[in-house]
Amino acid sequence: MKKLNYIFLILGIIFTVLPYFFKVYSLFRLLSLVVGTILIILGLIVNKNHYYIRLFVYPVIAIFAIFFCDFSIYKIFDVIPVVAIRHKSSSKVSTYNSLLYRVYDCAGRLTYDNNYKKTYVCSDDAINVIDINKFLEDPKTSYKKYKGKFVHLQGKITTIIGNSTLVLNAYSEEVKLNGYVEFNQEKMVHIDGLEIDPSKFYIYDVIEVVGLVKNYNNGEDKEEIHLIDAKIIENKMYDEYELSVNNIDGLDKVKITENMYNIGIEGIYYKYDENNIYELTYLLTDERETLDNLTKDVEPKVVNDDDKVYELNDFNLIMCENKQILFVNKNISKLDNLCKK
Repeated sequence: MKKLNYIFLILGIIFTVLPYFFKVYSLFRLLSLVVGTILIILGLIVNKNHYYIRLFVYPVIAIFAIFFCDFSIYKIFDVIPVVAIRHKSSSKVSTYNSLLYRVYDCAGRLTYDNNYKKTYVCSDDAINVIDINKFLEDPKTSYKKYKGKFVHLQGKITTIIGNSTLVLNAYSEEVKLNGYVEFNQEKMVHIDGLEIDPSKFYIYDVIEVVGLVKNYNNGEDKEEIHLIDAKIIENKMYDEYELSVNNIDGLDKVKITENMYNIGIEGIYYKYDENNIYELTYLLTDERETLDNLTKDVEPKVVNDDDKVYELNDFNLIMCENKQILFVNKNISKLDNLCKK
């Protein structure tokens, strides 16, 4: 082997090993690895027989060797891979995309993701929340800004598609009773590839999600951004509420649903926050609240043989033999004949 070959090989090894002494991501590391690989290839093919065969075979071998060594060093020494493209989602979250795997960097904690199978793995608050209306002010601009990155969005559920997709549309600022809003049908985010129980999600409910911005579709009448590898963040907003009862005078039965009536009550409301106030009957119909839950700690009084009266803190609940359910003003003392009234 001639002197020039040795020079190429020695320099190539130096440039190839050098990037792994730096634990931060930079293009210098990748450039150094590429230059080192080229020098090693030159050291193996110049001044050699079968030049053209070596020129084809050695680069192919070198490419596979680079990926294998890069992956092995990452796994053994837990350092950021060199042969990867970084997408920085926040100061605490980055992803490094290589050929067959991805590495999550969660504030310095590295997580290996073989074949891009894992959903978001970092902490829920590692990426700042963006309101869906702000994110969808200009969908195309948002897509260009966040493509390949994870975003943390908060919005209202517009559509539930099977057990794999949720859709969040932009919506009007005015939030009405039961979380109702006017959705903008022209701007939306699709959260794809989920594994969810559809019965646990409701239209108009507030939801938080962290997902990877993947695609953008611009049709004639709508713009769509698609998220993948998404994690639905447990929403604790609906865990606590302030109960309020609007009492009125009178003993008239006011029909609310097929078998539910108010007597001396205009409405019973669950206030989760200023923008999310729900009627109790709406929650019962949606099965987010149940009669069993309302009465679980209360011993009923039986009147007229089979009518059951539950004296709750803010109102009385009567479950009639004829299957009617009555929500009764607390100030009404005579409850015996309300089911038959």
